[in-house]
Amino acid sequence: MTTLKTLKLVKNTDKKTKEVHYSKPKPTRKANDAHRWLIKLMKKLKNSGINTKWDCPLSVNIYHAIRATLASDFISSKNLNSAIRYHVKSTKYLLMLRADANRYDIDGEKSGTVTTDQYQNALEQLHQHHSSFMQARRKRKNTIIDIEQRRKTTALKQFC
Repeated sequence: MTTLKTLKLVKNTDKKTKEVHYSKPKPTRKANDAHRWLIKLMKKLKNSGINTKWDCPLSVNIYHAIRATLASDFISSKNLNSAIRYHVKSTKYLLMLRADANRYDIDGEKSGTVTTDQYQNALEQLHQHHSSFMQARRKRKNTIIDIEQRRKTTALKQFC
């Protein structure tokens, strides 16, 4: 059973006007560290001659493959786990997860496909954690559809 996480907003008050504004909290140091470790990990794997496809869905056991390849003195298990989690929870990665899309292992070889359950889980995570992104995306998509419909109707009016 999944639990819904709510977005916590930070209350900011303007000292001059006394207005209250709510905004998303700034990224924590933990998130910045995870991003830094992810960049280091990508560079280390590339320098080792391993061409991991980071822009494709990763295999399910990517953590164990990286742990077996890299020495534990380069990156701790905790930092490796947080770096992979940071990448896997990003909007770009979640949007790549489509049903029956290929997954790739550490060497860039195919290692299975994305199941429909994993695809549904990715959609749920997008709506829960990245709702503002999804709303903006839906709005852009609707405006593009509206523009296309207007073009078609004006073309029909000109033709008739």
